[in-house]
Amino acid sequence: MEKLKILIVEDEAMTALLFQKKFERAGFKVCQLAANGQKAINIVKKENPDLILMDIDLSGDMDGIEASFNIKKIKNIPIIFITGYSDEDLKQQIADLNPFGFYVKPFDIEELINNIKLKIN
Repeated sequence: MEKLKILIVEDEAMTALLFQKKFERAGFKVCQLAANGQKAINIVKKENPDLILMDIDLSGDMDGIEASFNIKKIKNIPIIFITGYSDEDLKQQIADLNPFGFYVKPFDIEELINNIKLKIN
């Protein structure tokens, strides 16, 4: 069975590298890391990931929500949103994207990985 390809979109380099290490140890393939929305869109066009881990608050002109709407126009890839804050307005904004998951930092990465494994099997 081919490994699930994950794109990690996170502008904090240390956090992105930690996620990459944890996902690879769990048997997933991290196709690339992106620090901003435009780079994520470009990677989706080239790499065709199976799943995206998307931080909402990104550096640059485009946040994770806007990047996700643009990605969904290209391909309907499941997206798990991660954020350092949560409120009802934010949840409403991402509801139209039909998220694969939503996690508020800090969260247990092992729990996230287990939930992904349960949903894809």
